[in-house]
Amino acid sequence: MTQDNLQSTLQATIDAAWEDRANLSPKSAPQEVLDAVEHTIAQLNNGHLRVATRQGVGQWTTHQWIKKAVLLSFRLKDNEMMRAGELGFLTKSKPSLPTSAKTKCAPPACAWCRPPWPAAAASSPRARS
Repeated sequence: MTQDNLQSTLQATIDAAWEDRANLSPKSAPQEVLDAVEHTIAQLNNGHLRVATRQGVGQWTTHQWIKKAVLLSFRLKDNEMMRAGELGFLTKSKPSLPTSAKTKCAPPACAWCRPPWPAAAASSPRARS
């Protein structure tokens, strides 16, 4: 199957699922829909797809079927517990960054970079500015 055929198949599956979204749940969704949404999200995460593409300065095209896949992914997954130390949060998506990444994201969606300086230096007011 060519890339264009695969994308057309994914788009048709996701568009049909979108129209029937009120009847979808993690347990009732057809495997074809689950696979199409999962594949689309994976393609977004690895940079092969974009929800919107730039056509020119200030001109963007939104790919509605990809946006629908993102929204369907929340409907098709159950909440899971995510821990941040002693705190627990419910989430429908796992963090997509590897643990070795220098960026950390923790609920409620605060992102920061790990400081390159030693922990002792991080306590100085100058290091925090």
